[in-house]
Amino acid sequence: MSDLITYIGQQESFFLPALTDEKISWEKEKQFAIQAFNSNKFLLDTASKNPASLQAAIINVASIGVSLNPANKHAYLVPRDGKVCLDISYMGLMHLAMSTGSILWGQCKLVHSKDTYSNKGLDKAPEHSYSPFGDRGNVVGAYCTVKTCHGDYLTDEMSYDDICKIQNSSKAKNGPWKTHWNEMARKTVVKRAAKYWPAIDRLNNAIHHLNTDNNEGLEDENKEYSEKFNSLYEGNSEPLILWGYIEQFRDKEDVSQYIYRNFPKGHKTKVAAILKDARDMFFQYKAIFESGDELAIEEARGELSEVELKIINTGIKARN
Repeated sequence: MSDLITYIGQQESFFLPALTDEKISWEKEKQFAIQAFNSNKFLLDTASKNPASLQAAIINVASIGVSLNPANKHAYLVPRDGKVCLDISYMGLMHLAMSTGSILWGQCKLVHSKDTYSNKGLDKAPEHSYSPFGDRGNVVGAYCTVKTCHGDYLTDEMSYDDICKIQNSSKAKNGPWKTHWNEMARKTVVKRAAKYWPAIDRLNNAIHHLNTDNNEGLEDENKEYSEKFNSLYEGNSEPLILWGYIEQFRDKEDVSQYIYRNFPKGHKTKVAAILKDARDMFFQYKAIFESGDELAIEEARGELSEVELKIINTGIKARN
C-alpha cells in the first residue's frame, strides 16, 4: 500500500495540467483515492498490477472536473476488466450539467407500477406522486426533467423495456447493470436527455468517457451513420428530417451518442438547438394527431411533407 500511496503522490504533475475546474483540489482528491483503496482490496490489487490505468483515471478526474468525494456520490474509482476506471454516477452527470451552466436544475426518478405519473406537455414539468414508504410495485420506466437557463422544462422518458434494451446492448450488462440496476437506469435516461441540453464540453466528455472507457455503451462501426447525418445537415435538410434520422437509433445508444459527439466542427451548438426545436415540433404534432380534432389534423398534414409525416407517425408509434 505504501508503494501505491507514493505512486499516487507522484501524479500531481499529470493531474494539474488537465484540471478543468479550480474547485477540484489535488490534495483532497489524492486523499479520496487513498480512502477508496483502503476500503476495497480488489481495487487496491488492480491498481498495484495496472498503475497506468490508475494514472488515466486520475487524469480523467481532472479533465472532466468531477470529485471522488464519497459524500457527494458523484464519481468513484472502480476495478473493471483488470484496470482502474473512473465511474461517474447519474448524480455526477447532473452536477456537471448544473455547475457548468448547461441547466439550472434537474432530477431523474424511477416510476413504479403503483405510482401516479402524468406528462403535462412540452413546457411543464411532469407530475409524479407515490408513497415513498409502501410497496410501489415494479419499475415501469424512468424520466429526467431539467429546467434550462431560459426557463424551459425538458423531460425525457424511457420505459422499462427501452432501458433493458440499452442494458442488453451494453458491454457492462454483466457488471454494474447487475449490481446497481437502478443507478444505471437513471444514468441511461440522463445520458439520453443530455443530448437536448445546451452543449457543454465537460458534460460531453463525461458521457463519452462512460460509453467508451467504461464500456457502458458500444463504440462499433458508427462512423457511416455520423457521416450520413452530417451530410443531411450540410445539405440543409429540414429539422424534422435531421431529428428523425437520429430517432431511428432511439434504442441504440451507442449510435446516437456517436452521432452527437461528431456533429460538424464549429456547428455543435447550432445543431443541438435545431434538434431541440425539431423534438418540440414533433411533440406538438403528436398532440394534434392524438387530439381527435379532424380539422386540426388535416391542417397539420398539409404543413408536412410525406417524409416529415412518416417521421411523425413513426415517432408516435414508438412512444405508444
